Amino acid sequence: MTMENINERWKILSLEEIEERCKGNFNWVKEVEERTDTLTKINMAYDQSVKRLVIAKSTCYREKDLKEGRIEERREYLMQQLNILNDISSMLLPEPLDWFKTINDELEDEYSFSEPILILDYIPGIDLRSKIREKVFTDEFGKVQVNRIIKLCRKILAFLKVLEEKGYGVVGLSDEHIVILNDDVPRFVGLSHICKMREGYLDIGHLNFERTIYGYSAPELNDYNSNARFNIRGRQVGAFSLGVLMHQIICSRYKFASSDIKGGAFVYPNATTGDFIIDVNNKSYKGKLLHMLITDLCRHEVSERLIDYDEIERRLMEIEEADDGDIYRVKPIRNSTIHIHRQNKKGFLDKLKEILGLN
Repeated sequence: MTMENINERWKILSLEEIEERCKGNFNWVKEVEERTDTLTKINMAYDQSVKRLVIAKSTCYREKDLKEGRIEERREYLMQQLNILNDISSMLLPEPLDWFKTINDELEDEYSFSEPILILDYIPGIDLRSKIREKVFTDEFGKVQVNRIIKLCRKILAFLKVLEEKGYGVVGLSDEHIVILNDDVPRFVGLSHICKMREGYLDIGHLNFERTIYGYSAPELNDYNSNARFNIRGRQVGAFSLGVLMHQIICSRYKFASSDIKGGAFVYPNATTGDFIIDVNNKSYKGKLLHMLITDLCRHEVSERLIDYDEIERRLMEIEEADDGDIYRVKPIRNSTIHIHRQNKKGFLDKLKEILGLN
């Protein structure tokens, strides 16, 4: 496609021009460009009117799409992304700046004159996956910065709440779809994984319903043999993805071991990292609370999974406010009941029986 200058105002940039203008701070765009399974193609462009960088999105055509004449069907995904942005209208998502059609000389007949282009504001940040890879959430002494991670997870949860308020949910949210700005402020770019909801349930007729993400999507979305797949609440998936993200950040992991996946979804606790989180920062109290929360968020049995966003928020705040000096002594008495003797007045999670190794 020849789009060096499109619609007079926008200019597609070469790799050299991108590096010069962005000074290396365009990792997330570059990584998306290198993927081959995307629905849309991303280019960096320049707004010649107000002199700023933008994103130009166009349709990514597969060879079979061209052979089978599915060009318009493929273009629907880009239009869907524009609809999502307009419906949600949040600063947490990219801002749509323009929508127009241009010439695509790689296509034939009438299709060559109607190539849709979506212009978005450019988010000058670093994707969360790169941050995890660089272990930025671990300090120079090897200590996991738990409160920093919790603050970020609360911001991610706030995004999930915004989606729900606008009648949308995610079919998966991964570290590739979160761009981190200064002060760990996140913005979200995975538009092809945001799905319309109907009365709190993911709409099976929405184009993005099938856009699940390996490891991050809840297991029920991958169960093609169950009717439950067509009756999934947005919170089920949002909570599960949040739990996986929390795990990956704490453990500085951006890939999954095959033994940690079941039915296409992440499994926790597992033999690989369960002990790491419990023992985080020298067996800290926060580590045990983190272990409990991630366990509840990542349960494969939906009826047992924690999906109440307000309760998730409460537990995140509890971890953030907890002091590693907090000690709880669990003392069994007659008739097998448990009395909890608190050393201080800080809050405590209800599921006491699931605290492993507290003494």
